[in-house]
Amino acid sequence: MRTKLSVYLDKVIEAGWLAAIIVVPLFFNIHSNRVFEPDKLSLLRSIALVMAVAWLIRAIEDWRVRRTDATEEFPAPSFGDRLIKTPLVVPTLLLVLVYVINRQSFNWSIDLAVPWLQLAAVALVLVAAAGLTAMFSGRAATGVSAVRAVREDW
Repeated sequence: MRTKLSVYLDKVIEAGWLAAIIVVPLFFNIHSNRVFEPDKLSLLRSIALVMAVAWLIRAIEDWRVRRTDATEEFPAPSFGDRLIKTPLVVPTLLLVLVYVINRQSFNWSIDLAVPWLQLAAVALVLVAAAGLTAMFSGRAATGVSAVRAVREDW
């Protein structure tokens, strides 16, 4: 059973997606040379925050309604179970943990440092291994006559 509040919050979430897709790209400063402008980023974060609060209130409301409609045969799942089974909740919580809580509590965060030299070495080794595999399998395949290979295949 959907309540009026749940339907309204769904509309708020959908309006947030539309605003993020339409309004954020149009919001720019013609006097700035930066690609990622702080004003645009703060607008997107504000929209995402409103959407997250609306989603959280809707999830609590749906859980409350399902709990009252539950029977002994079909018990309502707990709020934690529903929260974990919702897509992208766990990665979002981990992102908040790394970027917000760690920075405020422990004064550290994860900074991305790509080891380009190691990645290039691994890519080179993989390409060499693939080339050697193709060379040896090609030699093994051409070393046998086609008639014999077909006969062994049957």
